[in-house]
Amino acid sequence: MVEHTLRTKHLSSKAPTFLATFPVLPPSPEGLEFQVYEKNGDGNFGKKRRLVVAERGKMEYVGVPPEESFCRYAVGIVNKRTGEIELHEATSITVDNVVKALKTSESKTIGDKNMEARNQLGQAFGTKKRKQAIKAYEMNQINVGGLAEVANKINDTISEHVAKLPEKQSAEELSMADRVIPPCNLSAITPEEVYNIDDILPPSLLTAIDIKSLWKARLLQDVYNELASLNIGGFVRTKIEEILMVKTDKTALKRVLYLAYLMRFYTLKESQACNENLGIRFLNGCSPVISEHLQSFFLEVKGEGEDTKYMLTDEVSALVFDFGSCTSKVGYAGEDTPRAVFPSVVGKFNDPNAMDTDKKVFIGETEIYRPKRGLEIVSPFHDGAIQNWEVYEQLWEYTYQKLLKTQSSEHPVMFADPSWDTKENREKLCELAFEKFNVPGFYLGRSAVLSSFAAGRSTALVIESGASSTSVVPVLDGYVVKKAIQKSPIGGDFVSKQVRQYFQMGGIDLTPQCLIKQKAVVPSGAPPQFQTVPLDGITRSFGEFSMGRIVHEFKESVCQVAETAFNERELRKKPVKNFEFPTGFNNLYSLDRFKLTEALFQPSFIINAAANAIPPTIPQLISQSVSACEVELQPILHSNAVLSGANSLLPGFADRVYNELHRLSPGGRIKVQAAGGSSERRFGPWIGGSIMASMSSFHQLWISKSQYEEMGVGVEKRIH
Repeated sequence: MVEHTLRTKHLSSKAPTFLATFPVLPPSPEGLEFQVYEKNGDGNFGKKRRLVVAERGKMEYVGVPPEESFCRYAVGIVNKRTGEIELHEATSITVDNVVKALKTSESKTIGDKNMEARNQLGQAFGTKKRKQAIKAYEMNQINVGGLAEVANKINDTISEHVAKLPEKQSAEELSMADRVIPPCNLSAITPEEVYNIDDILPPSLLTAIDIKSLWKARLLQDVYNELASLNIGGFVRTKIEEILMVKTDKTALKRVLYLAYLMRFYTLKESQACNENLGIRFLNGCSPVISEHLQSFFLEVKGEGEDTKYMLTDEVSALVFDFGSCTSKVGYAGEDTPRAVFPSVVGKFNDPNAMDTDKKVFIGETEIYRPKRGLEIVSPFHDGAIQNWEVYEQLWEYTYQKLLKTQSSEHPVMFADPSWDTKENREKLCELAFEKFNVPGFYLGRSAVLSSFAAGRSTALVIESGASSTSVVPVLDGYVVKKAIQKSPIGGDFVSKQVRQYFQMGGIDLTPQCLIKQKAVVPSGAPPQFQTVPLDGITRSFGEFSMGRIVHEFKESVCQVAETAFNERELRKKPVKNFEFPTGFNNLYSLDRFKLTEALFQPSFIINAAANAIPPTIPQLISQSVSACEVELQPILHSNAVLSGANSLLPGFADRVYNELHRLSPGGRIKVQAAGGSSERRFGPWIGGSIMASMSSFHQLWISKSQYEEMGVGVEKRIH
């Protein structure tokens, strides 16, 4: 054994013996819990009372230092006669704690080394310390030769696999060969420079798009009539209007028209998209060049020449359903507005003898607005919650068969559900989706979360004011704060009830338009003069439903919310509004149109309210909901309020909520997100569901048919 000895300055004979290791120290070892021997300027070592762990380079060796870079154990022995400490380097190899548990193989070489180490340690330690040190020493042995063989084997395997990998240039060429999207410009400065539009839509393709009739059209309505079969959405409509207003860029119009073709193609069923006469039958008679391009670009091609067939790829559009207590919104994920909106009621004949048709169920505006003898209007909802599941199923069937005209088993469904809905109802919805309609995937999205996503926020204070109720729901990072949900039965129906009672006190006749035979023009405020149609068998539910339409129209066109706290003197200065009823009666409304909606914010304005049945107002809901959240979250919620629901479209509603938040949090930062367009607020949950269900990362969140079969209705627990 090669022995390297370190001699130090004289130390006290009481200096303890020690066992030293040589790990690499940090740049500043002063902060360590042990001390370090270092040479002074005169070449001697500083006086220390206990040993230390030191870097190899800071030790002074007698002879040639070992060439190995790994650390070894060193034994310090006190020479009481000379007062010096000698460090004897051991020959065994040591490792750090990461591999300390590795055991040594029982080889003769290591056994001999252990024996030498036992002899050396025996010179410095007492019996107990010697046993502990020997045990620790032997547990830190590893078979270096065995590790070297393993390392060599790993290196050989890695080298073998690396040799099979393509070079960087060939890999890039291979990946770009099958890339649908053209390569991007990595040095782009503006968004327009990222992709070359001609690579996506080559000029040769645009020449096949005929825009002559659109370019010569004098009225926008003529343009929309010509493109009616494409069902163009709001975005395409806006772009077409912008281009035709100036008529300077025909290429831009062709690109927008191509987008309209693409969006229409995206919504077609497989049999339609694969049709050989795709352009003529389903794409407004576009050129075969365009239809063949769409089929070859987005469908799987089977065969060649005359045997060429197109097949739909595996990706299927999800459906988004939002069945509200007043209206239902349905459509495809990825679109900006619902495909269809219809009343959430069903017309049916309870008395078979009263039926004058073979049809048993009537759904949709054209069906239920027409008076029929013995027709009852039934809603599946009560106070915003589902009560009549039979009628509710009929709304689903009508959606699939009449509106979307697709099979329920072909599309997963994103369903907007009230944030306060019960567990039983959510489980029943899962059962209905999988058992009755056999959907391939299903997801129940909380309406508040979907509304916040539609507003571009993951954390928000969502104030939903719909037909049956108003709720205030905090959303934190896409999750509902359940303990802070507040709900009150004040909403659109509540305001309608206020209006109905106001009409009753004024003696206003609400005979619906369908029962008016003729009417005379009368001055404002004069009694109406009209004749009704003699129609027997009109049910009470149909009459209430028809009168509700009149009230709804009055509420939307006349009623308004005071922007600040109710001030009669200031509100009298506001312009008056006129409204004519189906009977011909018309009148001017001034202060009363503000009083009818003020009940949403002040209970003293509720007409004929029972003292023990006064519902919480919107300011109370906001205060209670925010107070139930953590203190550090409250300022964030105040600055991220989101309005949703058709009742929030009342003029002045957003400004009033803003001022109420200022009153509840004086001096705080307040911001109310109220979309300017009526569709964004009216369809907020549906739009949020459309955004979520169209995201590629959302696919892993679908509840599949197999998961439902395994867990049953308990799979609802997977949905937050």
